[in-house]
Amino acid sequence: MGGIGKTVLAQALCHDEVVQQAFPDGIVWITIGKESAFDALTRMREVGKALGDDLSRYENQLAAKHQYRNTIRKKAALIVVDDVWRSSDLEPLRAEDSPRSRLLFTTRDASIAAAMGAREHVADLLTEEQSREVLARWSRSEITNLPPIAPQLIHECGRLPLALSMVGAMLRGKPTTYWKAVLEHLRNADLDKIKAQFPDYPYTDVLRAIQVSVDSLDATSRARYLALAVLLEEMAAAPPVQQCLWGVDENQAAETAELFVSLSLAQRDQPEGSIRLHDLQLDYVRAQYPKEEKEALGLLHGAVRLSWNVIGKDPEQFASQMIGRLLPYQSELADDRPSIWAILRFLIMRRRWPDLGNPAINHFSARAVKGVRGRWLRPLHPALHPPGTGLLRTLSGHTSWVAAVAVTPDGRCAVSASHDKTLKVWDLSSGRELRILTGHANYVTAVAVTPDGEHAVSGSADGPLKVWDLASGRELRTLIGHSGSVSSVAVTPDGQHAISASNDNTLKVWELASGRELRTLIGHSGSVSSVAVMPDGKRAVSGSWDKTLKVWELASGRELRTLIGHSGSVSSAAVTPDGKRMVSASWTEIKVWEPANARSLRTFSGHTWEVTGVAVTQDGKHAVSASRDGTLKVWELASGRELRTLIGHTGGVEAVALTSDGRHAVSASTDVLYFVLPTRVGMVRMQ
Repeated sequence: MGGIGKTVLAQALCHDEVVQQAFPDGIVWITIGKESAFDALTRMREVGKALGDDLSRYENQLAAKHQYRNTIRKKAALIVVDDVWRSSDLEPLRAEDSPRSRLLFTTRDASIAAAMGAREHVADLLTEEQSREVLARWSRSEITNLPPIAPQLIHECGRLPLALSMVGAMLRGKPTTYWKAVLEHLRNADLDKIKAQFPDYPYTDVLRAIQVSVDSLDATSRARYLALAVLLEEMAAAPPVQQCLWGVDENQAAETAELFVSLSLAQRDQPEGSIRLHDLQLDYVRAQYPKEEKEALGLLHGAVRLSWNVIGKDPEQFASQMIGRLLPYQSELADDRPSIWAILRFLIMRRRWPDLGNPAINHFSARAVKGVRGRWLRPLHPALHPPGTGLLRTLSGHTSWVAAVAVTPDGRCAVSASHDKTLKVWDLSSGRELRILTGHANYVTAVAVTPDGEHAVSGSADGPLKVWDLASGRELRTLIGHSGSVSSVAVTPDGQHAISASNDNTLKVWELASGRELRTLIGHSGSVSSVAVMPDGKRAVSGSWDKTLKVWELASGRELRTLIGHSGSVSSAAVTPDGKRMVSASWTEIKVWEPANARSLRTFSGHTWEVTGVAVTQDGKHAVSASRDGTLKVWELASGRELRTLIGHTGGVEAVALTSDGRHAVSASTDVLYFVLPTRVGMVRMQ
């Protein structure tokens, strides 16, 4: 559970003299968290740097992993990974081949320990004596001199370390009468309100302690603490972010941050001067905002999330990023109801400043954020994609076009293929880059994921395909046979075979276990641009620049029928899960087919430039198209009606893939940015 002291125990172990002697080559600490932007390559480089390794050997993930394993094998080092939520976060840092190094991690999920084959140590509630010691330490009292009401305070705190530390810090240097007052505050805390705010949290003692600790702050400090509700989970508030949120200079921000740390209301973090809230504390401050302001707070979170790939690297851009994304909401200032800018002023600015013109940006003036060092850019007009439109985040990291994308069956990860000759595996919930797959000698142009989610198959511009292990990023085998670029690849439902389409005018059927080419499908008179497998796994559909689609029998390689009707090259094809309908795209038109009799049911259009990809939802009712006009569109297949347009890319969209629940689309673009777009709820974006 949260607040039990897992992190503190791990920190204490790192400072234990016996442990330090056992690991003379170093102890390295890494925090991951639920929403942090964990980059496997960066973390391996961090460990390598801490161990004095040659960082020139960490140029990409494959090289870094090889170098890291070689280094750790020879070392006696302890690698500590705090707050792990997924076993995949630990995979690059395993030290199983080292006789003297160890990997220690903290997590709330016991199944991760089982998946890693780890020895489990459970952190339980403190004993009565341990609770007295924690209370005494934080209140700076002798255990023997604790007031007689100490056991009652311990009981109210539920023997939870986080609660005891906050209450103890609040009691530091205070007379016994104040201890009695705090005890009454704990007893009289609004338990019904807390339970309503946190219905699924069984230990309300720590939440009552947070409430009492926050209530004990002066009005200014309390307002600054509540402003931290803007933070995302596991996000540290760097000094420039503090200065902007609190409207103070560098020294005042440092004083406030130190106050919160001393009261156990926050923890120190990196970079220097940063603070981070325990996730229970963050949940608490978020819950303090009235219901009518939750939507506005959600927009602020959306803006921070969209800007995370910028402010995570350069916190000084926080003010500029927030203004650039929230300016579209300035008209709400005229409304009587609480507006995003009213909440923004409350969160970002604690002081009023002279009127500098436009009231919507007055509170983001250069004087208002005087704590931000140096000069900064203040947008006068909306410059960045705003929150609240549906786009969840941008996954950036590729250095050239993203040509193709696939989603794992569980909807947790996506695999992107790029002209930078690499593939990347992403965690969709956080936008974190999990690993890089390197090995192709040319542009990577196609990718598919096996139904078990364990492997990916990719194709490249020079012809070879590769099979990858997604958990480790290891290349398993290379499939050689095409004489031209591979444009598309699909995997059969049993995961045993792959079918590739190429501009050598052919398709090929491969046995994935061996990498053996089983047969070549010949019949198209132009480049084959796309391929999709029927649900029965026995047939496949291909689209070609010869303006036709063909249905193939995979076991024999026999062409079953040809679908004619497009007036231009077919760029993409998809099949509904029941196999009764096909969807294909050619230039700006989209057609729905009945493959059993090669009949075209309807044609619809709406894009202003070439449609490059199309995907169908699992219920077979909707399709999402990607176009080089920079947009995606959601269609109702039964009527051909356009339901919505997803806007956010600054370049042409080359491909689209859907999660299995049909709620999200992942798109790949020539703008070298990579988006997750809800298919049913509008759109949002990260820059």
